[in-house]
Amino acid sequence: MNAQAMIFQAQSEDDRLWMLRKQLNHDVTGQALFHGHVAYNEFAKKMSCQVYPGHLYWKQERELGPGVTLRIHGLTSTLLSARNGANDRRGSLYLSPLQTIDPSPNVVNLTICHHPPDWLIDGDDVEDMLNERAMFQVFGHKHRQRIHETTTYVRWSAGSVNPSHAEKQFEPSYNIIELNVAGEGTERRIDVASHLYRYQPQPEGFQPIRKNDGQEVFRHWIPFPSEETSGVKTGGIVQTVTRETCKAQATASASYTDAEASMGDARTRHLVDRFWDLDSSDRREIALELGLISDGEIDLPEPHRYGVALIRASERGLLGRLEQLIDARER
Repeated sequence: MNAQAMIFQAQSEDDRLWMLRKQLNHDVTGQALFHGHVAYNEFAKKMSCQVYPGHLYWKQERELGPGVTLRIHGLTSTLLSARNGANDRRGSLYLSPLQTIDPSPNVVNLTICHHPPDWLIDGDDVEDMLNERAMFQVFGHKHRQRIHETTTYVRWSAGSVNPSHAEKQFEPSYNIIELNVAGEGTERRIDVASHLYRYQPQPEGFQPIRKNDGQEVFRHWIPFPSEETSGVKTGGIVQTVTRETCKAQATASASYTDAEASMGDARTRHLVDRFWDLDSSDRREIALELGLISDGEIDLPEPHRYGVALIRASERGLLGRLEQLIDARER
Protein backbone atom coordinates (compact mmCIF):
# COMPACT_ATOMS: atom_id res chain seq x y z
CA MET A 1 0.00 0.00 0.00
CA ASN A 2 2.83 2.39 0.83
CA ALA A 3 4.66 1.64 -2.42
CA GLN A 4 1.51 2.31 -4.43
CA ALA A 5 0.80 5.51 -2.50
CA MET A 6 4.29 6.92 -3.10
CA ILE A 7 3.85 6.48 -6.85
CA PHE A 8 0.28 7.74 -7.01
CA GLN A 9 0.95 10.87 -4.92
CA ALA A 10 3.82 12.12 -7.07
CA GLN A 11 3.14 15.68 -8.19
CA SER A 12 4.40 15.44 -11.77
CA GLU A 13 4.93 12.81 -14.44
CA ASP A 14 8.71 13.00 -14.03
CA ASP A 15 8.39 12.52 -10.27
CA ARG A 16 5.96 9.64 -10.73
CA LEU A 17 8.26 7.83 -13.15
CA TRP A 18 11.24 8.42 -10.83
CA MET A 19 9.29 7.04 -7.87
CA LEU A 20 8.11 4.00 -9.85
CA ARG A 21 11.71 3.21 -10.79
CA LYS A 22 12.79 3.66 -7.18
CA GLN A 23 10.11 1.30 -5.86
CA LEU A 24 10.75 -1.33 -8.54
CA ASN A 25 14.51 -1.29 -7.94
CA HIS A 26 14.11 -1.98 -4.23
CA ASP A 27 14.10 -5.68 -3.34
CA VAL A 28 11.11 -5.45 -1.01
CA THR A 29 8.88 -2.79 -2.53
CA GLY A 30 9.52 -4.07 -6.06
CA GLN A 31 8.09 -7.45 -5.13
CA ALA A 32 5.31 -5.82 -3.08
CA LEU A 33 3.95 -4.09 -6.19
CA PHE A 34 3.32 -7.55 -7.67
CA HIS A 35 1.71 -9.21 -4.65
CA GLY A 36 -1.65 -8.83 -6.34
CA HIS A 37 -0.36 -10.60 -9.45
CA VAL A 38 0.64 -13.89 -7.80
CA ALA A 39 -2.32 -15.90 -9.09
CA TYR A 40 -2.00 -14.35 -12.55
CA ASN A 41 1.71 -15.20 -12.73
CA GLU A 42 1.06 -18.80 -11.73
CA PHE A 43 -1.47 -19.02 -14.54
CA ALA A 44 0.71 -17.19 -17.09
CA LYS A 45 4.16 -18.69 -16.48
CA LYS A 46 3.73 -21.62 -18.90
CA MET A 47 2.88 -19.14 -21.64
CA SER A 48 5.82 -16.83 -20.77
CA CYS A 49 3.34 -14.05 -20.05
CA GLN A 50 4.26 -13.38 -16.41
CA VAL A 51 5.23 -9.92 -15.11
CA TYR A 52 7.60 -8.89 -12.33
CA PRO A 53 10.06 -6.08 -11.42
CA GLY A 54 12.21 -5.35 -14.45
CA HIS A 55 9.66 -7.02 -16.72
CA LEU A 56 6.46 -5.00 -16.55
CA TYR A 57 5.04 -6.36 -19.80
CA TRP A 58 5.59 -9.32 -22.09
CA LYS A 59 6.13 -9.74 -25.83
CA GLN A 60 5.65 -12.63 -28.21
CA GLU A 61 5.81 -12.96 -31.99
CA ARG A 62 3.91 -14.91 -34.60
CA GLU A 63 4.42 -15.04 -38.35
CA LEU A 64 1.52 -13.15 -39.87
CA GLY A 65 2.41 -13.63 -43.52
CA PRO A 66 5.38 -13.64 -45.92
CA GLY A 67 7.91 -11.16 -44.56
CA VAL A 68 5.55 -9.83 -41.87
CA THR A 69 5.74 -10.51 -38.14
CA LEU A 70 2.95 -9.91 -35.65
CA ARG A 71 4.40 -8.81 -32.30
CA ILE A 72 1.96 -9.09 -29.40
CA HIS A 73 2.53 -6.92 -26.32
CA GLY A 74 0.78 -7.70 -23.03
CA LEU A 75 0.75 -4.37 -21.15
CA THR A 76 0.23 -4.17 -17.38
CA SER A 77 -2.25 -1.52 -16.25
CA THR A 78 -2.73 -2.92 -12.73
CA LEU A 79 0.39 -1.83 -10.80
CA LEU A 80 -1.68 0.65 -8.77
CA SER A 81 -4.89 -1.37 -8.85
CA ALA A 82 -6.89 -1.86 -5.62
CA ARG A 83 -4.89 0.91 -3.94
CA ASN A 84 -5.81 1.07 -0.23
CA GLY A 85 -8.12 -1.89 -0.81
CA ALA A 86 -10.61 0.28 -2.69
CA ASN A 87 -12.18 -0.12 -6.11
CA ASP A 88 -10.24 1.53 -8.92
CA ARG A 89 -11.44 4.87 -10.22
CA ARG A 90 -11.16 6.25 -13.71
CA GLY A 91 -7.84 8.06 -14.15
CA SER A 92 -6.19 6.46 -11.10
CA LEU A 93 -4.01 3.76 -12.71
CA TYR A 94 -0.58 4.04 -14.28
CA LEU A 95 1.12 2.40 -17.25
CA SER A 96 4.30 4.56 -17.35
CA PRO A 97 6.85 5.16 -20.13
CA LEU A 98 8.60 1.97 -18.98
CA GLN A 99 6.01 0.14 -21.07
CA THR A 100 6.51 1.24 -24.64
CA ILE A 101 6.40 -0.13 -28.18
CA ASP A 102 9.59 -0.13 -30.24
CA PRO A 103 8.95 0.24 -33.99
CA SER A 104 10.69 -2.38 -36.12
CA PRO A 105 10.74 -2.95 -39.89
CA ASN A 106 8.04 -5.27 -41.23
CA VAL A 107 6.63 -5.82 -37.73
CA VAL A 108 2.95 -5.24 -36.96
CA ASN A 109 2.36 -4.41 -33.29
CA LEU A 110 -0.71 -5.62 -31.40
CA THR A 111 -1.26 -4.56 -27.79
CA ILE A 112 -3.45 -6.15 -25.11
CA CYS A 113 -4.22 -4.07 -22.03
CA HIS A 114 -6.95 -4.61 -19.47
CA HIS A 115 -7.72 -0.93 -18.74
CA PRO A 116 -8.36 1.52 -21.58
CA PRO A 117 -6.42 4.82 -21.66
CA ASP A 118 -9.14 6.86 -19.92
CA TRP A 119 -8.54 4.81 -16.75
CA LEU A 120 -4.85 5.77 -16.65
CA ILE A 121 -3.17 8.79 -15.06
CA ASP A 122 -0.97 8.96 -18.15
CA GLY A 123 -3.79 8.01 -20.50
CA ASP A 124 -3.23 10.80 -23.03
CA ASP A 125 0.44 9.90 -23.45
CA VAL A 126 -0.38 6.19 -23.67
CA GLU A 127 -3.05 6.80 -26.29
CA ASP A 128 -0.70 8.91 -28.42
CA MET A 129 2.03 6.26 -28.20
CA LEU A 130 -0.28 3.38 -29.07
CA ASN A 131 -2.04 5.17 -31.92
CA GLU A 132 1.36 5.94 -33.44
CA ARG A 133 3.00 2.54 -32.95
CA ALA A 134 0.35 -0.16 -32.41
CA MET A 135 -1.71 -0.97 -35.48
CA PHE A 136 -4.03 -3.19 -33.42
CA GLN A 137 -5.19 -2.49 -29.86
CA VAL A 138 -7.37 -4.58 -27.56
CA PHE A 139 -8.79 -3.28 -24.26
CA GLY A 140 -11.16 -4.74 -21.71
CA HIS A 141 -12.53 -3.74 -18.31
CA LYS A 142 -15.59 -1.77 -19.42
CA HIS A 143 -17.49 -4.78 -20.80
CA ARG A 144 -18.72 -2.53 -23.63
CA GLN A 145 -18.14 -4.22 -26.95
CA ARG A 146 -16.95 -1.64 -29.46
CA ILE A 147 -14.78 -1.38 -32.56
CA HIS A 148 -13.00 1.76 -33.78
CA GLU A 149 -11.41 1.64 -37.24
CA THR A 150 -9.03 4.29 -38.62
CA THR A 151 -6.62 4.50 -41.54
CA THR A 152 -3.67 3.55 -39.30
CA TYR A 153 -5.05 1.44 -36.44
CA VAL A 154 -8.02 -0.60 -35.21
CA ARG A 155 -9.11 -0.65 -31.57
CA TRP A 156 -11.39 -3.26 -30.05
CA SER A 157 -13.09 -2.75 -26.69
CA ALA A 158 -13.92 -6.23 -25.48
CA GLY A 159 -17.14 -7.33 -23.90
CA SER A 160 -17.28 -10.16 -21.37
CA VAL A 161 -18.13 -13.76 -22.25
CA ASN A 162 -19.48 -14.39 -18.74
CA PRO A 163 -20.27 -11.07 -17.00
CA SER A 164 -21.83 -10.77 -13.58
CA HIS A 165 -25.63 -10.85 -13.51
CA ALA A 166 -25.34 -7.82 -11.23
CA GLU A 167 -24.18 -5.63 -14.11
CA LYS A 168 -26.69 -3.04 -15.26
CA GLN A 169 -26.66 -4.48 -18.74
CA PHE A 170 -26.12 -8.26 -18.72
CA GLU A 171 -24.76 -8.79 -22.21
CA PRO A 172 -22.29 -11.66 -22.75
CA SER A 173 -20.22 -11.07 -25.87
CA TYR A 174 -16.96 -11.92 -27.60
CA ASN A 175 -14.93 -11.09 -30.71
CA ILE A 176 -13.02 -13.14 -33.27
CA ILE A 177 -10.35 -11.16 -35.11
CA GLU A 178 -8.78 -12.25 -38.39
CA LEU A 179 -5.59 -10.59 -39.68
CA ASN A 180 -4.12 -11.40 -43.09
CA VAL A 181 -1.34 -9.97 -45.24
CA ALA A 182 -2.37 -9.06 -48.79
CA GLY A 183 -0.52 -7.49 -51.70
CA GLU A 184 3.19 -6.93 -52.17
CA GLY A 185 5.71 -4.11 -52.17
CA THR A 186 4.18 -0.66 -51.95
CA GLU A 187 0.71 -2.21 -52.28
CA ARG A 188 1.06 -4.47 -49.26
CA ARG A 189 -1.68 -4.13 -46.66
CA ILE A 190 -3.15 -5.86 -43.60
CA ASP A 191 -6.72 -7.06 -44.07
CA VAL A 192 -8.84 -7.11 -40.93
CA ALA A 193 -12.06 -9.07 -40.43
CA SER A 194 -13.78 -8.52 -37.07
CA HIS A 195 -16.55 -10.88 -36.00
CA LEU A 196 -18.53 -9.42 -33.10
CA TYR A 197 -20.94 -11.73 -31.26
CA ARG A 198 -23.52 -10.92 -28.59
CA TYR A 199 -25.70 -13.25 -26.55
CA GLN A 200 -29.46 -13.15 -26.97
CA PRO A 201 -31.95 -15.12 -24.84
CA GLN A 202 -34.54 -15.82 -27.58
CA PRO A 203 -33.64 -17.80 -29.56
CA GLU A 204 -30.85 -18.55 -27.12
CA GLY A 205 -27.29 -18.24 -28.37
CA PHE A 206 -24.59 -15.85 -29.56
CA GLN A 207 -25.57 -13.93 -32.67
CA PRO A 208 -23.39 -11.69 -34.89
CA ILE A 209 -23.62 -7.94 -34.45
CA ARG A 210 -24.43 -6.47 -37.83
CA LYS A 211 -23.15 -3.32 -39.47
CA ASN A 212 -25.60 -0.65 -40.62
CA ASP A 213 -25.65 -2.22 -44.09
CA GLY A 214 -26.55 -5.63 -42.65
CA GLN A 215 -23.12 -7.21 -43.05
CA GLU A 216 -22.13 -9.64 -40.28
CA VAL A 217 -18.37 -9.02 -40.59
CA PHE A 218 -16.61 -5.70 -40.05
CA ARG A 219 -14.03 -5.62 -42.87
CA HIS A 220 -11.20 -3.11 -42.96
CA TRP A 221 -7.66 -2.80 -44.28
CA ILE A 222 -4.60 -0.76 -43.37
CA PRO A 223 -1.71 0.04 -45.73
CA PHE A 224 1.56 -1.64 -44.71
CA PRO A 225 4.03 -1.17 -47.58
CA SER A 226 7.26 -3.14 -47.60
CA GLU A 227 10.30 -1.31 -46.28
CA GLU A 228 12.09 0.54 -49.06
CA THR A 229 15.85 0.03 -49.29
CA SER A 230 18.60 1.85 -51.12
CA GLY A 231 22.24 1.09 -51.82
CA VAL A 232 24.86 3.29 -50.18
CA LYS A 233 28.47 2.90 -51.25
CA THR A 234 30.96 3.14 -48.38
CA GLY A 235 34.64 2.33 -48.86
CA GLY A 236 33.89 0.44 -52.05
CA ILE A 237 31.20 -1.70 -50.39
CA VAL A 238 27.52 -1.27 -51.12
CA GLN A 239 25.52 -1.38 -47.91
CA THR A 240 21.76 -1.73 -47.60
CA VAL A 241 20.14 1.00 -45.56
CA THR A 242 16.49 1.07 -44.59
CA ARG A 243 14.34 3.88 -43.31
CA GLU A 244 14.48 2.15 -39.94
CA THR A 245 18.16 3.04 -39.53
CA CYS A 246 17.12 6.33 -38.00
CA LYS A 247 15.22 4.38 -35.32
CA ALA A 248 18.31 2.56 -34.08
CA GLN A 249 18.39 4.47 -30.82
CA ALA A 250 14.75 3.61 -30.14
CA THR A 251 15.59 -0.09 -30.42
CA ALA A 252 18.79 -0.06 -28.37
CA SER A 253 17.34 -2.76 -26.15
CA ALA A 254 16.44 -5.02 -29.10
CA SER A 255 18.84 -7.77 -28.01
CA TYR A 256 16.73 -8.25 -24.90
CA THR A 257 13.24 -7.66 -26.19
CA ASP A 258 13.73 -9.52 -29.48
CA ALA A 259 15.06 -12.55 -27.64
CA GLU A 260 11.92 -12.58 -25.54
CA ALA A 261 9.55 -11.90 -28.41
CA SER A 262 11.07 -14.66 -30.54
CA MET A 263 10.20 -17.21 -27.84
CA GLY A 264 6.63 -17.12 -29.15
CA ASP A 265 7.34 -19.75 -31.80
CA ALA A 266 5.61 -23.09 -31.32
CA ARG A 267 8.73 -25.12 -30.55
CA THR A 268 9.95 -22.74 -27.85
CA ARG A 269 6.49 -22.49 -26.32
CA HIS A 270 6.46 -26.28 -26.05
CA LEU A 271 9.96 -26.22 -24.52
CA VAL A 272 8.85 -23.69 -21.89
CA ASP A 273 5.84 -25.82 -21.08
CA ARG A 274 8.07 -28.89 -20.58
CA PHE A 275 10.44 -26.88 -18.38
CA TRP A 276 7.60 -25.91 -16.04
CA ASP A 277 6.42 -29.54 -15.88
CA LEU A 278 9.72 -30.57 -14.28
CA ASP A 279 10.12 -30.85 -10.53
CA SER A 280 11.17 -27.65 -8.81
CA SER A 281 14.57 -29.13 -7.96
CA ASP A 282 15.18 -30.03 -11.61
CA ARG A 283 14.30 -26.51 -12.75
CA ARG A 284 16.71 -25.05 -10.20
CA GLU A 285 19.56 -27.41 -11.14
CA ILE A 286 19.18 -26.70 -14.87
CA ALA A 287 19.07 -22.94 -14.37
CA LEU A 288 22.18 -23.01 -12.16
CA GLU A 289 24.08 -25.39 -14.47
CA LEU A 290 23.51 -23.08 -17.44
CA GLY A 291 24.27 -19.97 -15.39
CA LEU A 292 20.81 -18.55 -16.05
CA ILE A 293 20.21 -17.38 -12.47
CA SER A 294 22.53 -16.06 -9.79
CA ASP A 295 22.70 -17.08 -6.14
CA GLY A 296 20.94 -13.84 -5.27
CA GLU A 297 17.97 -14.77 -7.46
CA ILE A 298 17.34 -18.18 -5.87
CA ASP A 299 14.75 -16.79 -3.45
CA LEU A 300 12.73 -14.85 -6.03
CA PRO A 301 9.18 -16.11 -6.72
CA GLU A 302 9.38 -18.91 -9.28
CA PRO A 303 7.52 -17.11 -12.10
CA HIS A 304 10.02 -14.25 -11.72
CA ARG A 305 13.10 -16.43 -11.21
CA TYR A 306 12.56 -18.72 -14.17
CA GLY A 307 10.99 -16.05 -16.35
CA VAL A 308 14.36 -14.28 -16.18
CA ALA A 309 16.21 -17.56 -16.72
CA LEU A 310 14.28 -18.55 -19.84
CA ILE A 311 14.72 -15.16 -21.47
CA ARG A 312 18.45 -15.32 -20.73
CA ALA A 313 18.58 -18.75 -22.34
CA SER A 314 17.09 -17.24 -25.49
CA GLU A 315 19.44 -14.23 -25.37
CA ARG A 316 22.52 -16.42 -24.97
CA GLY A 317 21.59 -19.02 -27.59
CA LEU A 318 21.18 -21.74 -24.97
CA LEU A 319 17.71 -23.02 -25.84
CA GLY A 320 19.19 -26.07 -27.56
CA ARG A 321 21.26 -26.97 -24.50
CA LEU A 322 18.22 -26.29 -22.32
CA GLU A 323 16.24 -28.80 -24.36
CA GLN A 324 18.96 -31.43 -23.91
CA LEU A 325 18.89 -31.03 -20.13
CA ILE A 326 15.10 -31.23 -20.08
CA ASP A 327 15.24 -34.39 -22.22
CA ALA A 328 17.66 -36.01 -19.78
CA ARG A 329 15.44 -35.32 -16.77
CA GLU A 330 12.28 -36.44 -18.54
CA ARG A 331 13.92 -39.79 -19.26
